Amino acid sequence: MSPHELICVYVDASRAARLERVKERDGLSAEQLAALERHSTEIEVEQRLKRAADFIANNANSTEECADTVVEWAKSRRLV
Repeated sequence: MSPHELICVYVDASRAARLERVKERDGLSAEQLAALERHSTEIEVEQRLKRAADFIANNANSTEECADTVVEWAKSRRLV
């Protein structure tokens, strides 16, 4: 098996968007989300993965729009 290039796509969303989605999905409060985001792993993810990303996708709108953006980027790089 030949080696393959590893591509990192970081999906970013505003704190407000993340809060709304987590509230809908998990029923967490703003305080609970803030506590999760203060966790060292979350801080490291935002700092390291965002810097290492080959592409940063903005997930401010719908999931479908974000996915379309990632696919278009991948097509532009001839990855798909």
